[in-house]
Amino acid sequence: MAAKDDTHDASNDAQTAADPEVFADDKITGLDEGDLLGTHVFEDVLFTGESDVVNVLTGETPAEQDRTVQEAKAFVERTQEEGKAPRVAVKQPPEAAVESRSPYTSSAFCNRKITGSLARHFMFLGAWRSDAYEVDIEADYQSGDVTITVEVAE
Repeated sequence: MAAKDDTHDASNDAQTAADPEVFADDKITGLDEGDLLGTHVFEDVLFTGESDVVNVLTGETPAEQDRTVQEAKAFVERTQEEGKAPRVAVKQPPEAAVESRSPYTSSAFCNRKITGSLARHFMFLGAWRSDAYEVDIEADYQSGDVTITVEVAE
């Protein structure tokens, strides 16, 4: 879940950030605007139509786990709430997929399952909520990657 392309200028700190409030949350420790700005690619975190769940007796994927990306996107659309952070279909670990009878779940674009940490979750969410930043989210369901690009708003 690590970012493969994490470009940013680390010369800024929270006090000189376009919106210091984004970094005021005590859950965002050790991060500053340099960690926020730029393009961040989180690999292999989205549901791509493949399931890791296999029935050990038959060797087949159970019917409830045999889902398409289109079904996952439709589910995400149904769970998206007005004014809330954009959601994406995140693949579930096999144990959770069996319990929920679904190989994916709907999560905010910046969920810790995607970004790798709770601090990054709150940092990206704060930027998305702030007028001081422009946040672009690209969900590539073919590769399974989420790309988050953050720039200072003009």
